[in-house]
Amino acid sequence: MKSVRMIGLVLGLLLGASAASAQGQARAEPGPDEAHRLLTAARLATGGPAWEQLHLLHERFKVAAGGLDGTVESWADPAHGRYSSRYVLGPDRGAEGWDGHGSWTADWSGRVHRFDDKAENGTAVWQSFAYLFPERNGFAVHALGRRRDESGRNFEVVRMMPPGGAQVELWLDAETNLPGRIVVKGATDFIVTLADYRDIQGVKLPGTVRASTGLLRYDHVTSLDSAEIDPAAAGDPFAAPAPAPVDYRFAPGETRSTSLLTPNG
Repeated sequence: MKSVRMIGLVLGLLLGASAASAQGQARAEPGPDEAHRLLTAARLATGGPAWEQLHLLHERFKVAAGGLDGTVESWADPAHGRYSSRYVLGPDRGAEGWDGHGSWTADWSGRVHRFDDKAENGTAVWQSFAYLFPERNGFAVHALGRRRDESGRNFEVVRMMPPGGAQVELWLDAETNLPGRIVVKGATDFIVTLADYRDIQGVKLPGTVRASTGLLRYDHVTSLDSAEIDPAAAGDPFAAPAPAPVDYRFAPGETRSTSLLTPNG
């Protein structure tokens, strides 16, 4: 009888260890089905049906970076992954965006630079809220299991692969399902921390966003001032601005240049 009990105890321990191992493996690599479940929970936590009615999001922020203060105006189209932002930071100003075909930037002088490489759209994934709609934007998704951040908070992590783009990790708070971190993978990871969620017409938006490459002095911290859902927009808010006029020209046969000076301020 004693030997039978011992065999039963050993079998029970083996079965328990096997089940625990299987659960650990499942948690480590739950797969695409678990990823879709987690993303559905994230959409519900941030507004659920309200996102289905949202076509255009307009936000204004205060920004602090490198000891300078400024403002940011942004537009987002979550369903199609488009976004644009225009900023003033101290003496600098500029703009950037993703129009659905390629990314663009505009520097302080108004010169526009275009990038057709889809690998440039990692920023668009988080700026446009496209991470909540991976199926609409053609992202492959895979759940990576649970992780802890530096403070000990637990997150469920979903990996996203935009077509031809950089790999992106979405960290969802294990208790609230709210997106708490987005990591754009690269030679140097670009980490975006989302906090201080606020309710705007039924949609929960992060009120504080910190973007970092790991060097604190270069962090950009934005705080939400205002947000509008589906406001009237003049023209296409995602299109690059018209190029600034050139400040030089060479006439045929001339050996000197003529500069056009435009007063600013």
